[in-house]
Amino acid sequence: MAYPLRRVNALCMGLLLLGLGAGACAQGSSSSASKTTGMAPNSHAAASGGAESGHAVSNGDRRFVEKAALGGQYEVDMGNAAQQKASNDEVKRFAERMVTDHTKADDQLKQAADSQGILAPAKLDEKHQKEMQKVEKASGAKFDQAYMRDMISDHKQAIALYEKEAKSGKDSAIKSYAEQTLPTLKEHLQMAEATQKDLKQSKPAASGSGK
Repeated sequence: MAYPLRRVNALCMGLLLLGLGAGACAQGSSSSASKTTGMAPNSHAAASGGAESGHAVSNGDRRFVEKAALGGQYEVDMGNAAQQKASNDEVKRFAERMVTDHTKADDQLKQAADSQGILAPAKLDEKHQKEMQKVEKASGAKFDQAYMRDMISDHKQAIALYEKEAKSGKDSAIKSYAEQTLPTLKEHLQMAEATQKDLKQSKPAASGSGK
């Protein structure tokens, strides 16, 4: 039987006078409040659990998300630039593949990060902007060579970063993302090295044909 709030308070005062303690009163007040608001006593804690779960993510996982997001965005931005500036068709095809794969990977990373309350960087930082500007200063065949050197170096760093997260990451969603993306990054490195090799081999042939 439900009691009016005034009667509950009066009953509590009587119990306190009898020395029965505050526990019964606290329980009665909480029960009455839940009837008034329509919320269970622990509903606030349950509702805030999703937001608080983001704070439980380790610093290592957070650093991985930040570095991986910046690296992925760099690959996309550089790929877009290379499709415009590259003089070699193979380099352009490689750049197109980078845009496609890293856009997809970046979306997957953001989903994993969002599920843990981590906000991934949405644009390049100053360091990556300077690196991009340095490569873009070249043009023609020199740009092709500079871009491919940059892609080889960048993917080696990315593979090391992802391998570390796949091995020692704490958050299951972020760790799983690293494990699933690693094979693609290794494939990219192989493609970059093969493309760079082709550029080096075609250079002597081009100079020899002019004799």
